[in-house]
Amino acid sequence: MVKNADSPAVLCVANDRYVKALAVTLRSMAMNAHGISPMRVWVMDGGIKKRNRWLVELSLEGMGIDLQWVIPPVQLLEGVPVFGHVGLATYYWLLALNVLPQDIERLICLDVDIVVTGNINELWLKDFEGKALLGAEMPGKTIGSMGRLAECSSLYIDCNAPCLSAGVLVLDCVRWRNERIAERILEFIKENKELICWHDMDGLNAILWNDWCRIDDSWNVLVEAWKKEDSDVLWEDKERDSSSVKLVHFMGSIKPWDYDGIHPSRNLFFRYLDKTAWSGWRPRKPFWRIFWRNAGRTWLNRHFYGMWIRRIPILGRLWALARKNV
Repeated sequence: MVKNADSPAVLCVANDRYVKALAVTLRSMAMNAHGISPMRVWVMDGGIKKRNRWLVELSLEGMGIDLQWVIPPVQLLEGVPVFGHVGLATYYWLLALNVLPQDIERLICLDVDIVVTGNINELWLKDFEGKALLGAEMPGKTIGSMGRLAECSSLYIDCNAPCLSAGVLVLDCVRWRNERIAERILEFIKENKELICWHDMDGLNAILWNDWCRIDDSWNVLVEAWKKEDSDVLWEDKERDSSSVKLVHFMGSIKPWDYDGIHPSRNLFFRYLDKTAWSGWRPRKPFWRIFWRNAGRTWLNRHFYGMWIRRIPILGRLWALARKNV
């Protein structure tokens, strides 16, 4: 069991694109962490600009967070598959025990597309029940229904077992070090590249499919599930009262800080962002939309370019005849 006096140790991974989300994740966690001694937080830096680092630190001033930046040993990730909108940074958390102090016995790993609305100490004090990991289940999903792990002949897993999400985890660091769990996950991913669909999550489910303890769904409320009317996920109430939502996870490629990232908890994200050094920031309309609204609609309008075509000998006559017969 964890002693109440122990302060939570938290790991996040971010690059410069996700720096505002990082500030929101840590600020919301600190604001709702009641009765906790200073939290230790490590951020694995995937290329955050110096000024943005300073703005994150400014956002957390006086919030009881001991923040440290660490550079991941990316050479250890040589050979892992990267595709889609997900970059190499998705694997960084698996390198955490290579760079963090050896005295850490447990570690909370959080994605940064998250708003923490509950007391993180509740998650920190949960019992492992003999398992290597605490984690959240992918609602309504099994290992067999996610990706291609069922095709791996060297794996002896129950494909009907629930699928573990990689967004909110608590590691038993003693077991992870002694049993080389992170190394085994990376080895599996590298050796089975052709079967990997969900990056680190595939490796996690392959190695620890029956060695993790489920945390309550309130610690991984998926916005993605809220917005799909045809989703297999059945929430008792989409607009859950705040006491049953302890962590909101903006899973998926569309994020609340994107111009088109409209979903039920978008305002929650900006409410916490306005308490950081980025207060008042909102996404701007993408350049291509401004271009289309102004120049594009004019230049690509047949009446505009038709005016110039009509001035070209022969071609102009043909154009006029063609338009007349339309």
